[in-house]
Amino acid sequence: MNSSETLVSVRDLCFDRPQGGALGVDVSFELKRGGAVFVTGPNGSGKSTLLNVILGNFKPSAGSVAVRSRSVGFLSQLHNREFHIPIRLSDVLSFGLKGPLDLARLDALGLLGRAALDLSWNSASGGERQKALITRVLLGEHDLLILDEPMNHLDLETRSHLWKILRNQIEGCGRGIIMVCHDRDPAIGEWADALEVCLT
Repeated sequence: MNSSETLVSVRDLCFDRPQGGALGVDVSFELKRGGAVFVTGPNGSGKSTLLNVILGNFKPSAGSVAVRSRSVGFLSQLHNREFHIPIRLSDVLSFGLKGPLDLARLDALGLLGRAALDLSWNSASGGERQKALITRVLLGEHDLLILDEPMNHLDLETRSHLWKILRNQIEGCGRGIIMVCHDRDPAIGEWADALEVCLT
């Protein structure tokens, strides 16, 4: 594992709202393996749009994005709208995995207990759904994680635990993380080695 390997390079990036109108202007940063970038800013400032530009879902109006990751794990925002799909949380965890669900790794993460696996998506709480979606991304063999507000719908204890997991993903597993989070989250200040990109 090469800790100096650049996973994402963003240079002088400008991008617009999907429906038109400028959002991000001259955004630049570099993410190396084993590093973290926190994207902050007020609602409507373009944080989720920036992630979608990096993922290649939207085209920038200027500048460049280079993603050199071998595999990207993406967590989109969970919106708790009413919709019904006939699956269990264990089915959600299995999406995209190569082989059966590794229960030992599930237990090691400690986000979602085995008792929750049989819960129906329709009856699970917002927090349980969010934990299942985060766990699915973390169980994948990705060297780059792009997470859009993963702390949403989680209680304080689970948020604290997730911050520790993310630190381990960087220091122990050598992954790179780009994460949208609230700038008021005090945990950001504890990551002195991380880069904060603030959109206004």
